[in-house]
Amino acid sequence: MHVLVTKDFNDRGTMVYTNLVVLSIQSRQAKDETNKPYNQLLLNSEKVIGLGDRSMPTVSIKENSLSVDNHCEKTCEALKATYKFD
Repeated sequence: MHVLVTKDFNDRGTMVYTNLVVLSIQSRQAKDETNKPYNQLLLNSEKVIGLGDRSMPTVSIKENSLSVDNHCEKTCEALKATYKFD
């Protein structure tokens, strides 16, 4: 499991929205059109967690669980949550 923190904003306002994107990455072999094997990397988006405007998350990963402790600077909601993935 990998977690990407994104910050979205535009030039018309002051909102800076934070998301957590949970990704899984796998490596496997495939075959091309000539039947020659090659390695491929598979990237799968498991979940997107919206945290709100100007959030400051603390994220921890243990095995297949993601724990989020979201602290807010201004307008987002404080959040403590744990997400489990297969």
